[in-house]
Amino acid sequence: MPTVEVYEKDEMKPLFVGDFAFLPRHGEYVSKEMGGYFRYYKVVEVWHREGGETGIFQACVRVEIDN
Repeated sequence: MPTVEVYEKDEMKPLFVGDFAFLPRHGEYVSKEMGGYFRYYKVVEVWHREGGETGIFQACVRVEIDN
């Protein structure tokens, strides 16, 4: 399971981090339970970032709320 950092507007701090069965793709939706109801986010960007010079990459997606 890949761990994915999910970002909204602030690319310095993830909105949340989750373990996904697969990497969400551009145009797909992610639903997240928040405060007793679901928020729906549309994936608008996917990238991978390297942590330092380790050769280990972290999957990241940027989302926009779409309720």
